[in-house]
Amino acid sequence: MNDQTNVQTVGIAAGATVIVMWLLAFFAPDLMATAPTGLEAAITGVVAVIAGWFLPKDKFTKGTGNG
Repeated sequence: MNDQTNVQTVGIAAGATVIVMWLLAFFAPDLMATAPTGLEAAITGVVAVIAGWFLPKDKFTKGTGNG
C-alpha cells in the first residue's frame, strides 16, 4: 500500500467506527457506560486492518503517481 491508500483506508475505518460506536451506544448503553478509554481507537484499528484486507488496492492507487 502506498501513503494515499493508507490515509483512505484509515478514513473509511474512522467513519465506520463512528457508526459502530453510535450503534453500540444506542443498543447497549450499559456496556458503553463502562467501556474503557481508548475503545474507539481499538475499534478503528481493527476496522482499518479489515478494510485494508478487503478493499481493492488498484482502485485507490491508479493515477496517484505513488507506484
